[in-house]
Amino acid sequence: MNILFAGNNSEIINRVIEKCQPKICVGIHQKDEYKLYKSYNYFFNHEDMIDGNYKSIDFYNECPPLDELIIRKMAINEVDIFKMMDRCYPQDYDSRRKIYYEHLRFWNYALDKLQIDVFSYGIFPHEVYDYIIYCLCKIKKIKFIGILYSHFKEYSYLIEDINEQCPGLIQVQDKLREIYKNNTDDEIILENDFKRYFDTYINPSNDITPFYIKNSKFSLKETDFYNRNKIKTKLFTIKKRMFFLLMLLKNIMVFDINKSKQINLRINWDDDFREKEILFDFYNRNVSSYNSKDKYIYIPLHMQPELTTSPLGGIFTDQLLMVKLLSYHLPKGYFLYVKEHPEQIKISEMYKLTRNNDFYQELLSLKNVKLISLEEDTYKLINGAVAIASVTGTAGFEGLFRGKPFLMFGNYLTKYAPGTFCVRNNVDCKLAIEKILKCNQEMITHRDLKIYFKALEKFLFLGTTVWMDYLETMEEKKKNNLLISEIIIKTIKTNI
Repeated sequence: MNILFAGNNSEIINRVIEKCQPKICVGIHQKDEYKLYKSYNYFFNHEDMIDGNYKSIDFYNECPPLDELIIRKMAINEVDIFKMMDRCYPQDYDSRRKIYYEHLRFWNYALDKLQIDVFSYGIFPHEVYDYIIYCLCKIKKIKFIGILYSHFKEYSYLIEDINEQCPGLIQVQDKLREIYKNNTDDEIILENDFKRYFDTYINPSNDITPFYIKNSKFSLKETDFYNRNKIKTKLFTIKKRMFFLLMLLKNIMVFDINKSKQINLRINWDDDFREKEILFDFYNRNVSSYNSKDKYIYIPLHMQPELTTSPLGGIFTDQLLMVKLLSYHLPKGYFLYVKEHPEQIKISEMYKLTRNNDFYQELLSLKNVKLISLEEDTYKLINGAVAIASVTGTAGFEGLFRGKPFLMFGNYLTKYAPGTFCVRNNVDCKLAIEKILKCNQEMITHRDLKIYFKALEKFLFLGTTVWMDYLETMEEKKKNNLLISEIIIKTIKTNI
């Protein structure tokens, strides 16, 4: 058995290697982490993989050219892959195609040469080269093992196929409904953590703000994009410029082998700030006031680029497609309330390709779309909505507990929840809207949501590969790593 590892930490991977005893171990990690991993036959630098720098690998010249067969087999994934390149690749098609072909050529050969049987990933591939590996594994019938975060911070679930997550979850809910058909809601007993989360979500007076938003250092009040006071706006801009100049001066004065790269990054950062300043000023000038009399579907946009849309959203990584689909099928007299993600305006060169004036202009061109200020409370918008629409967003899950149906356009655990409508095409969208407007809140009961939570007990496990920073002690981290490694070991030994 040969295993390709990526994304997990050394403690997890070393334990998996020790217990599974693979013949060949291949790892993809940061260059300075090489010594942390035991028994690797091949070690690939993550940064080189992202850039498509394969020429230094000893068997690179053995890789045969691509042919029609493999390109055709991968064609179904090209839209997702090219959109995923928004993260850190050039915008033009020819440059992206060249990099894509380089990734495809190398990994199509490497997986065969190294006779990989298992691809174990710490979360789910979403940085282009790793997603290409995942797609090739599906074509070559190589076992994929990923660990994806759930609705609950401490819990994760096993993912082997992006399109079939938690297979059997619907059937488990059906069986539980049959088992509990003669029981009261109180007689459906949830395990401790699941009961705690259920009780939190079910009470509308509780603060259910996601922990990663609560802990974010970002604050709208600290930005000039939403500050209408011109003096404060100017002071904030000066503050940012001074910070930029100090960092630039530091990089010029301190010798570093990467000095020129750092200076270029600082200059790009400042350019990015200017672009964002203009862009979100445009957004702010075109928001509509909240009207409690409006009948609307609430669409909180995702921050991008992120795993939550790319690749979990499929073609709806382009959120304009989702909005246009809903706009077309929404009856007269209804609106779409579209609200930007508050952290989308963070200054990062990684995010600058995911929003532009054209994006907002297209939204504004749809007569039943209203852009909503970021200062509007998301829970007020949820409470006043007819339904929530999102690719995979948390707001859709939260809305279910407030009786709001969820039009979901991506692939995630929530698609199996009662009150969720999975939308992939015009027919799905039309039928979902018709049913929602006809039945509205009658379709979601606390009982069904409780059964959904009860079913999740069979699919979720304690442990995380994403929120490690929230584990406070070394003992907690060691316990977490042990739990995750045991899941991977069990899956490998059961299936291989």
